[in-house]
Amino acid sequence: MDQIKRKTSYLIHGFRKLAATLKNIRKYPDLTKFLISYFLFSNAFSILALYVAIYAKNTLNFSLYEIVMLFMIGQVPTIISSIFFGWLTDRIGAKKTISITLVMWVLIIILVSSFNIKAVFYVGWILASITTGSTLIASRSLMAILIPVDHEAEFFGFYSISGKVSSIIGPVVFGVVSFITKSQRLALLSTMIFLISGFIVLQLVGKGKRKY
Repeated sequence: MDQIKRKTSYLIHGFRKLAATLKNIRKYPDLTKFLISYFLFSNAFSILALYVAIYAKNTLNFSLYEIVMLFMIGQVPTIISSIFFGWLTDRIGAKKTISITLVMWVLIIILVSSFNIKAVFYVGWILASITTGSTLIASRSLMAILIPVDHEAEFFGFYSISGKVSSIIGPVVFGVVSFITKSQRLALLSTMIFLISGFIVLQLVGKGKRKY
């Protein structure tokens, strides 16, 4: 009985902490804007991570071997690009770096959805691999800058929760669009809504004040 009460109290405590964090975040407008932006474009990442193999198989008729090769090819560019975009973040700032990668994402989706060609999809996947790690590295860098002193654990925890929630909402939207339109190509294009809206909100971070 004590164990049940203890678990219940932990659950209540967790929700209270979450509510307190939400209330506290509103004191930091730039941080709030960035978290909204991060939540939006993370939805697109969640869709691509979950559905890339399904899209390749159902829309482009990839074989299992080709799908395995697809994922293997994407590993090296991710490592190399992370180093380059880490350097770029130091040079031009995290906000500009994220903006560049989000524009790249939109162009990649347009490229992949416009051509029913396997070679184009491979190129798109390599570019996506380059962009994914880079966006996340720059996002963590900007988050670290925006977080007030002594609130690192609290707000990074909320940042993590935001990413996890997007891993549910994004794929659901893709599934619904795919089901209604009977087209995974249109469902893929729908991810641009998250990317473009995330890009727009990101531009409001530090506007007229400190540049990130």
